[in-house]
Amino acid sequence: MLAVPSNMNEITPAWLTEALRAGGHLEEASVVEIRSTPIGEGAGFLGELRRMELVYDGRADGAPASLIAKLPTAFPEARAVGMQFRYYERENRFYEDVAPQISLRIPRAYYTGTDTAAGNFALLLEDLSGVARLGDQLEACDILTAELVVRELARFHAAWWNHPMVESLDWMPRVNDPVQLYAGQLYREAWPAFVQTWGGILPPALLEPGERLGPAWTDVMNDFATRDQFISHTDFRLDNMLFGEPGSETELIVIDWQLSVRGGGLYDLGYFVSQSLPIELRRRHERDLIRLYHETLTACGVTNYPFERCWDDYRIAVLVALVIPVSAVVNTDLSNPRGAAVMKEIMVRSTAAVVDLNAGELLPS
Repeated sequence: MLAVPSNMNEITPAWLTEALRAGGHLEEASVVEIRSTPIGEGAGFLGELRRMELVYDGRADGAPASLIAKLPTAFPEARAVGMQFRYYERENRFYEDVAPQISLRIPRAYYTGTDTAAGNFALLLEDLSGVARLGDQLEACDILTAELVVRELARFHAAWWNHPMVESLDWMPRVNDPVQLYAGQLYREAWPAFVQTWGGILPPALLEPGERLGPAWTDVMNDFATRDQFISHTDFRLDNMLFGEPGSETELIVIDWQLSVRGGGLYDLGYFVSQSLPIELRRRHERDLIRLYHETLTACGVTNYPFERCWDDYRIAVLVALVIPVSAVVNTDLSNPRGAAVMKEIMVRSTAAVVDLNAGELLPS
Protein backbone atom coordinates (compact mmCIF):
# COMPACT_ATOMS: atom_id res chain seq x y z
CA MET A 1 0.00 0.00 0.00
CA LEU A 2 1.27 3.45 -0.92
CA ALA A 3 2.48 5.32 2.17
CA VAL A 4 1.00 8.76 2.76
CA PRO A 5 3.84 11.32 2.81
CA SER A 6 4.46 13.19 6.07
CA ASN A 7 6.31 16.08 4.41
CA MET A 8 7.06 17.45 0.96
CA ASN A 9 10.46 15.75 0.80
CA GLU A 10 8.70 12.37 0.74
CA ILE A 11 6.93 13.27 -2.51
CA THR A 12 9.57 11.82 -4.79
CA PRO A 13 9.40 10.92 -8.48
CA ALA A 14 8.93 7.25 -7.57
CA TRP A 15 6.16 8.05 -5.09
CA LEU A 16 4.37 10.31 -7.58
CA THR A 17 4.58 7.61 -10.23
CA GLU A 18 2.83 5.15 -7.92
CA ALA A 19 0.22 7.68 -6.81
CA LEU A 20 -0.72 8.68 -10.36
CA ARG A 21 -0.83 5.07 -11.51
CA ALA A 22 -3.06 4.08 -8.59
CA GLY A 23 -5.53 6.75 -9.61
CA GLY A 24 -5.53 5.75 -13.25
CA HIS A 25 -3.82 8.95 -14.40
CA LEU A 26 -0.58 7.40 -15.63
CA GLU A 27 0.07 4.20 -17.59
CA GLU A 28 3.52 3.13 -18.79
CA ALA A 29 5.67 6.21 -18.27
CA SER A 30 7.30 7.17 -14.97
CA VAL A 31 7.96 10.48 -13.29
CA VAL A 32 11.71 11.09 -13.35
CA GLU A 33 11.98 14.69 -12.18
CA ILE A 34 9.98 17.15 -10.07
CA ARG A 35 10.41 20.90 -10.17
CA SER A 36 8.78 22.09 -6.96
CA THR A 37 7.80 25.66 -6.03
CA PRO A 38 6.06 26.75 -2.79
CA ILE A 39 2.82 28.65 -3.37
CA GLY A 40 0.41 30.60 -1.23
CA GLU A 41 2.92 31.36 1.51
CA GLY A 42 1.15 33.27 4.24
CA ALA A 43 -2.25 32.58 2.66
CA GLY A 44 -3.01 28.97 3.61
CA PHE A 45 -2.89 28.95 7.39
CA LEU A 46 -3.67 25.23 7.75
CA GLY A 47 -1.94 23.69 4.77
CA GLU A 48 1.38 23.65 2.91
CA LEU A 49 1.11 23.80 -0.87
CA ARG A 50 3.60 23.34 -3.68
CA ARG A 51 3.27 23.47 -7.42
CA MET A 52 5.08 20.53 -8.94
CA GLU A 53 6.07 20.41 -12.61
CA LEU A 54 6.58 16.81 -13.67
CA VAL A 55 9.03 15.34 -16.17
CA TYR A 56 8.24 11.87 -17.54
CA ASP A 57 10.59 9.37 -19.13
CA GLY A 58 8.24 8.70 -22.01
CA ARG A 59 4.85 9.38 -23.47
CA ALA A 60 2.32 10.20 -20.74
CA ASP A 61 -0.98 10.96 -22.47
CA GLY A 62 -3.58 12.21 -20.03
CA ALA A 63 -1.12 12.56 -17.16
CA PRO A 64 -0.75 16.02 -15.59
CA ALA A 65 2.20 18.16 -16.68
CA SER A 66 1.97 19.84 -13.28
CA LEU A 67 -0.10 19.52 -10.13
CA ILE A 68 -0.60 21.03 -6.69
CA ALA A 69 0.53 18.98 -3.70
CA LYS A 70 -1.18 19.80 -0.42
CA LEU A 71 -0.09 18.58 3.02
CA PRO A 72 -0.88 19.77 6.56
CA THR A 73 0.99 22.86 7.66
CA ALA A 74 4.30 22.43 9.48
CA PHE A 75 3.36 25.25 11.88
CA PRO A 76 2.66 23.30 15.12
CA GLU A 77 -0.15 25.40 16.58
CA ALA A 78 -2.11 25.60 13.32
CA ARG A 79 -1.52 21.91 12.61
CA ALA A 80 -2.86 21.03 16.07
CA VAL A 81 -6.04 22.95 15.27
CA GLY A 82 -6.34 21.14 11.94
CA MET A 83 -6.01 17.76 13.65
CA GLN A 84 -8.41 18.70 16.43
CA PHE A 85 -11.13 19.62 13.94
CA ARG A 86 -10.24 16.76 11.53
CA TYR A 87 -9.82 19.36 8.78
CA TYR A 88 -7.37 17.30 6.73
CA GLU A 89 -9.43 14.13 6.82
CA ARG A 90 -12.53 16.18 6.05
CA GLU A 91 -11.08 17.67 2.88
CA ASN A 92 -9.97 14.28 1.58
CA ARG A 93 -13.44 12.86 2.15
CA PHE A 94 -14.96 15.89 0.44
CA TYR A 95 -13.00 15.16 -2.72
CA GLU A 96 -13.90 11.48 -2.55
CA ASP A 97 -17.63 11.71 -1.70
CA VAL A 98 -18.97 15.19 -2.49
CA ALA A 99 -16.88 16.55 -5.37
CA PRO A 100 -18.36 14.16 -7.96
CA GLN A 101 -21.86 15.42 -7.06
CA ILE A 102 -21.46 19.18 -7.46
CA SER A 103 -21.55 21.57 -10.40
CA LEU A 104 -19.46 24.26 -8.72
CA ARG A 105 -16.03 24.19 -10.37
CA ILE A 106 -13.34 22.80 -8.08
CA PRO A 107 -9.91 21.31 -8.84
CA ARG A 108 -9.75 17.69 -9.90
CA ALA A 109 -8.15 15.38 -7.33
CA TYR A 110 -5.52 12.98 -8.69
CA TYR A 111 -4.83 11.40 -5.30
CA THR A 112 -6.20 11.50 -1.77
CA GLY A 113 -4.16 9.89 0.99
CA THR A 114 -5.21 9.47 4.62
CA ASP A 115 -3.27 7.87 7.45
CA THR A 116 -5.10 8.98 10.58
CA ALA A 117 -2.94 6.87 12.90
CA ALA A 118 0.23 8.65 11.75
CA GLY A 119 -1.51 11.99 11.30
CA ASN A 120 -0.54 12.16 7.62
CA PHE A 121 -2.82 13.48 4.90
CA ALA A 122 -2.06 14.35 1.30
CA LEU A 123 -3.85 15.68 -1.76
CA LEU A 124 -2.65 15.93 -5.33
CA LEU A 125 -4.84 18.44 -7.12
CA GLU A 126 -5.27 19.83 -10.62
CA ASP A 127 -3.00 22.78 -11.32
CA LEU A 128 -5.20 25.56 -12.68
CA SER A 129 -2.61 28.33 -12.53
CA GLY A 130 -2.37 28.42 -16.32
CA VAL A 131 -6.07 29.14 -16.81
CA ALA A 132 -7.04 31.08 -13.68
CA ARG A 133 -5.49 33.52 -11.21
CA LEU A 134 -5.60 33.09 -7.47
CA GLY A 135 -7.71 35.61 -5.59
CA ASP A 136 -6.07 37.91 -3.06
CA GLN A 137 -7.93 38.65 0.15
CA LEU A 138 -5.52 41.41 1.01
CA GLU A 139 -6.12 43.11 -2.34
CA ALA A 140 -9.88 42.45 -2.03
CA CYS A 141 -12.24 42.45 -5.02
CA ASP A 142 -14.44 44.70 -7.11
CA ILE A 143 -18.21 44.60 -7.24
CA LEU A 144 -18.44 42.49 -10.42
CA THR A 145 -16.26 39.81 -8.85
CA ALA A 146 -18.30 39.97 -5.64
CA GLU A 147 -21.53 39.50 -7.61
CA LEU A 148 -20.08 36.48 -9.43
CA VAL A 149 -18.99 34.87 -6.16
CA VAL A 150 -22.27 35.54 -4.34
CA ARG A 151 -24.31 34.21 -7.25
CA GLU A 152 -22.29 30.98 -7.48
CA LEU A 153 -22.38 30.55 -3.71
CA ALA A 154 -26.18 30.77 -3.77
CA ARG A 155 -26.35 28.17 -6.54
CA PHE A 156 -24.11 25.83 -4.56
CA HIS A 157 -26.14 26.26 -1.37
CA ALA A 158 -29.42 25.87 -3.25
CA ALA A 159 -28.29 22.58 -4.81
CA TRP A 160 -27.81 21.11 -1.32
CA TRP A 161 -30.68 22.93 0.41
CA ASN A 162 -32.40 20.19 2.47
CA HIS A 163 -31.01 17.57 0.06
CA PRO A 164 -31.40 14.00 1.40
CA MET A 165 -27.72 13.25 0.76
CA VAL A 166 -26.70 15.82 3.39
CA GLU A 167 -27.86 13.38 6.07
CA SER A 168 -25.64 10.59 4.73
CA LEU A 169 -22.39 12.56 5.01
CA ASP A 170 -21.75 11.41 8.58
CA TRP A 171 -18.01 12.19 8.37
CA MET A 172 -18.83 15.88 7.84
CA PRO A 173 -19.68 17.54 11.16
CA ARG A 174 -22.81 19.55 11.76
CA VAL A 175 -22.48 23.17 12.74
CA ASN A 176 -23.21 22.30 16.37
CA ASP A 177 -21.19 19.08 16.69
CA PRO A 178 -18.74 19.14 19.62
CA VAL A 179 -15.77 19.63 17.29
CA GLN A 180 -17.44 22.75 15.91
CA LEU A 181 -18.50 24.07 19.30
CA TYR A 182 -14.84 23.94 20.29
CA ALA A 183 -14.39 26.99 18.07
CA GLY A 184 -16.36 28.89 20.68
CA GLN A 185 -13.86 27.83 23.34
CA LEU A 186 -10.99 28.97 21.13
CA TYR A 187 -12.78 32.28 20.65
CA ARG A 188 -13.31 32.80 24.37
CA GLU A 189 -9.69 31.94 25.16
CA ALA A 190 -8.36 34.23 22.40
CA TRP A 191 -10.65 37.20 23.04
CA PRO A 192 -8.47 38.86 25.75
CA ALA A 193 -5.37 38.54 23.54
CA PHE A 194 -7.33 39.89 20.57
CA VAL A 195 -8.40 42.97 22.52
CA GLN A 196 -4.89 43.45 23.86
CA THR A 197 -3.33 43.10 20.40
CA TRP A 198 -5.74 45.32 18.46
CA GLY A 199 -7.38 47.38 21.22
CA GLY A 200 -5.90 50.63 19.98
CA ILE A 201 -7.73 50.42 16.65
CA LEU A 202 -10.86 48.38 17.44
CA PRO A 203 -14.16 50.26 17.09
CA PRO A 204 -15.40 50.86 20.65
CA ALA A 205 -18.87 49.60 19.70
CA LEU A 206 -17.33 46.22 18.81
CA LEU A 207 -16.29 45.35 22.36
CA GLU A 208 -19.74 44.60 23.78
CA PRO A 209 -20.99 42.24 21.04
CA GLY A 210 -17.53 40.73 20.69
CA GLU A 211 -17.46 39.93 24.39
CA ARG A 212 -20.95 38.43 24.29
CA LEU A 213 -20.33 36.20 21.27
CA GLY A 214 -18.07 33.78 23.16
CA PRO A 215 -20.60 32.78 25.85
CA ALA A 216 -23.41 32.72 23.25
CA TRP A 217 -21.51 30.56 20.74
CA THR A 218 -23.23 27.25 21.56
CA ASP A 219 -26.69 28.81 21.44
CA VAL A 220 -25.96 30.40 18.07
CA MET A 221 -24.64 27.14 16.60
CA ASN A 222 -27.63 25.21 17.95
CA ASP A 223 -29.88 27.74 16.25
CA PHE A 224 -27.99 27.31 12.97
CA ALA A 225 -28.52 23.56 13.32
CA THR A 226 -32.30 24.02 13.33
CA ARG A 227 -32.32 25.94 10.04
CA ASP A 228 -32.53 24.59 6.49
CA GLN A 229 -29.70 22.09 6.03
CA PHE A 230 -27.02 22.34 3.33
CA ILE A 231 -23.24 22.16 2.92
CA SER A 232 -21.14 25.18 3.83
CA HIS A 233 -17.54 25.71 2.76
CA THR A 234 -16.82 27.85 5.89
CA ASP A 235 -13.50 29.26 4.62
CA PHE A 236 -15.14 31.13 1.77
CA ARG A 237 -12.67 33.94 1.05
CA LEU A 238 -10.77 35.27 -1.95
CA ASP A 239 -7.57 33.39 -1.12
CA ASN A 240 -9.54 30.18 -1.68
CA MET A 241 -10.82 31.15 -5.13
CA LEU A 242 -9.37 31.24 -8.62
CA PHE A 243 -10.72 33.36 -11.44
CA GLY A 244 -10.54 32.52 -15.13
CA GLU A 245 -11.92 34.09 -18.28
CA PRO A 246 -15.45 35.53 -17.89
CA GLY A 247 -18.02 33.11 -19.20
CA SER A 248 -15.62 30.17 -19.25
CA GLU A 249 -15.98 26.97 -17.21
CA THR A 250 -13.10 28.20 -15.06
CA GLU A 251 -14.62 31.64 -14.41
CA LEU A 252 -14.76 30.79 -10.68
CA ILE A 253 -13.00 27.88 -9.01
CA VAL A 254 -13.31 27.25 -5.28
CA ILE A 255 -10.54 25.45 -3.40
CA ASP A 256 -9.72 24.45 0.18
CA TRP A 257 -12.69 22.38 1.37
CA GLN A 258 -11.20 21.18 4.66
CA LEU A 259 -13.60 23.18 6.84
CA SER A 260 -16.84 22.04 5.18
CA VAL A 261 -19.80 21.42 7.49
CA ARG A 262 -23.47 20.46 7.37
CA GLY A 263 -26.10 22.80 8.73
CA GLY A 264 -27.88 26.10 8.33
CA GLY A 265 -26.86 29.69 8.69
CA LEU A 266 -25.27 31.97 6.11
CA TYR A 267 -21.73 31.80 7.44
CA ASP A 268 -20.19 31.53 3.95
CA LEU A 269 -22.02 34.65 2.81
CA GLY A 270 -21.26 36.68 5.93
CA TYR A 271 -17.61 35.65 5.95
CA PHE A 272 -17.06 36.51 2.30
CA VAL A 273 -18.86 39.85 2.16
CA SER A 274 -17.50 41.16 5.46
CA GLN A 275 -13.88 40.03 5.06
CA SER A 276 -13.11 39.90 1.32
CA LEU A 277 -14.60 43.25 0.27
CA PRO A 278 -13.15 46.69 1.07
CA ILE A 279 -15.19 48.44 3.73
CA GLU A 280 -16.59 51.22 1.56
CA LEU A 281 -17.45 48.85 -1.29
CA ARG A 282 -19.30 46.61 1.14
CA ARG A 283 -21.19 49.54 2.60
CA ARG A 284 -22.34 50.71 -0.84
CA HIS A 285 -23.40 47.33 -2.20
CA GLU A 286 -24.05 45.12 0.81
CA ARG A 287 -27.82 44.95 0.72
CA ASP A 288 -27.84 44.47 -3.07
CA LEU A 289 -25.42 41.55 -2.73
CA ILE A 290 -27.57 39.85 -0.11
CA ARG A 291 -30.62 40.42 -2.29
CA LEU A 292 -28.73 38.85 -5.22
CA TYR A 293 -27.97 35.81 -3.06
CA HIS A 294 -31.61 35.52 -2.02
CA GLU A 295 -32.97 35.99 -5.55
CA THR A 296 -30.60 33.32 -6.84
CA LEU A 297 -31.70 30.89 -4.12
CA THR A 298 -35.31 31.51 -5.07
CA ALA A 299 -34.61 31.08 -8.79
CA CYS A 300 -32.97 27.73 -7.98
CA GLY A 301 -36.10 26.48 -6.22
CA VAL A 302 -35.59 27.39 -2.55
CA THR A 303 -38.92 28.31 -0.95
CA ASN A 304 -40.20 29.54 2.42
CA TYR A 305 -37.16 31.70 2.99
CA PRO A 306 -38.14 35.39 2.97
CA PHE A 307 -35.58 38.09 2.32
CA GLU A 308 -35.98 39.62 5.79
CA ARG A 309 -34.91 36.35 7.37
CA CYS A 310 -32.04 36.03 4.88
CA TRP A 311 -30.85 39.53 5.82
CA ASP A 312 -30.83 38.78 9.55
CA ASP A 313 -29.15 35.43 8.94
CA TYR A 314 -26.45 37.32 7.07
CA ARG A 315 -26.04 39.83 9.90
CA ILE A 316 -25.51 37.20 12.61
CA ALA A 317 -23.17 35.31 10.27
CA VAL A 318 -20.98 38.41 9.99
CA LEU A 319 -20.67 38.44 13.78
CA VAL A 320 -19.91 34.72 13.94
CA ALA A 321 -17.19 35.19 11.30
CA LEU A 322 -15.37 37.35 13.83
CA VAL A 323 -14.01 34.02 15.10
CA ILE A 324 -11.42 34.13 12.30
CA PRO A 325 -9.47 37.26 13.27
CA VAL A 326 -10.01 36.62 16.99
CA SER A 327 -8.69 33.05 17.05
CA ALA A 328 -5.89 33.91 14.61
CA VAL A 329 -4.19 35.97 17.30
CA VAL A 330 -3.21 32.76 19.11
CA ASN A 331 -3.17 30.00 16.47
CA THR A 332 -1.67 31.60 13.34
CA ASP A 333 1.96 32.24 12.45
CA LEU A 334 1.79 36.03 12.44
CA SER A 335 5.56 36.24 11.90
CA ASN A 336 4.79 35.63 8.22
CA PRO A 337 4.52 39.17 6.76
CA ARG A 338 1.65 38.44 4.42
CA GLY A 339 -0.21 36.35 6.97
CA ALA A 340 0.06 39.17 9.49
CA ALA A 341 -1.09 41.75 6.93
CA VAL A 342 -4.10 39.63 5.92
CA MET A 343 -5.15 39.10 9.52
CA LYS A 344 -4.92 42.78 10.32
CA GLU A 345 -6.94 43.72 7.27
CA ILE A 346 -9.73 41.19 7.89
CA MET A 347 -9.84 42.32 11.52
CA VAL A 348 -10.44 45.90 10.35
CA ARG A 349 -13.04 44.86 7.76
CA SER A 350 -14.95 42.40 9.92
CA THR A 351 -15.13 44.57 13.03
CA ALA A 352 -16.42 47.47 10.94
CA ALA A 353 -19.11 45.22 9.45
CA VAL A 354 -20.25 43.95 12.86
CA VAL A 355 -20.67 47.52 14.06
CA ASP A 356 -22.30 48.79 10.83
CA LEU A 357 -24.89 46.01 10.96
CA ASN A 358 -25.53 46.23 14.70
CA ALA A 359 -25.22 42.44 14.55
CA GLY A 360 -24.91 42.09 18.31
CA GLU A 361 -28.64 42.74 18.74
CA LEU A 362 -29.31 39.32 17.21
CA LEU A 363 -27.39 37.43 19.91
CA PRO A 364 -29.52 35.56 22.42
CA SER A 365 -29.87 37.54 25.65
